[in-house]
Amino acid sequence: MIVKAPWWLRAMTPTGVFRLTDDDKADRLALPRVETEWGGVYLTFDDGPVPEVTPWVLDVLDFYGVKATFFMVGENALRYPELVEEVTARGHRVASHAHRHRPGFKQTTRTYLRDARKAHEAIRANSRRKTDAAGCPIFRPPHGFISLPQLFALKLYGYEVVLFDIVSRDYDRTLSADQVVDNVLDNVRDGSVIVFHDSIKAFPRLEKALPRILDRLCIPKNVSYPG
Repeated sequence: MIVKAPWWLRAMTPTGVFRLTDDDKADRLALPRVETEWGGVYLTFDDGPVPEVTPWVLDVLDFYGVKATFFMVGENALRYPELVEEVTARGHRVASHAHRHRPGFKQTTRTYLRDARKAHEAIRANSRRKTDAAGCPIFRPPHGFISLPQLFALKLYGYEVVLFDIVSRDYDRTLSADQVVDNVLDNVRDGSVIVFHDSIKAFPRLEKALPRILDRLCIPKNVSYPG
C-alpha cells in the first residue's frame, strides 16, 4: 500500500516533483503553501471537480484559511465549468490531471500529451484566473505513473510534473477515516506534497478525515470544523 512515494517511483520519474523544499522552485510552480509545525506543506486534491464534494472541500479550506491545488480531470472541468470558476475565484491553484484519467501505459506518448493538454485547455477556458497566470503549467499523471518518453514530452512543452510525498489513500474503501488521518500525520514533513481526492469515492473518508488533519496541521487554529 503506497502512502509515501517509494524510491522506485522517484527513480522512474526523475524530473517529477515529490517534495518541495526549494523556495525558488516552489515559487515557480506557484503551489499554495500551508505553514505547519513541521514546516511548509502543500495540499492537493485530485479527480474533481464534482458538485457532490468540491464545494464542501472549498468550504473546509476557507474555514481554516488555507489554499490548495486542484488537479482536475478535463472531462469534469467541461461538465462543471461553474466549479472550475468557483475554485479559482476562491484563490486556489488549478491544474491538469489529464482529460480522461487514463493511465499512461495504455496510451502512446502522443496521445498522452494530447490528453494532458486538452485537460489544461478545458480548465483554462473556465477559470477566472488562467492556470498558468501565476506559475508554469503543472500536470499530475493519473494513478501516479508516467513513462519516461511521456515525462520528457511534457517537459518539452513546458509542463512540470507534480507527484506526491504522501498519498492520504482517502479513496481506499478498506480504510477508515482514522487510518487516513494517520497516513498523513504520521508521515508529514517539511515540503510534503499531500494528495487528497475531491471525489464521490473518497468522500466517506475525506469528510471525517480532512477537518481532523487540518485541525492538526494549521497553526494557529483553536476551533474545530463544525461537522
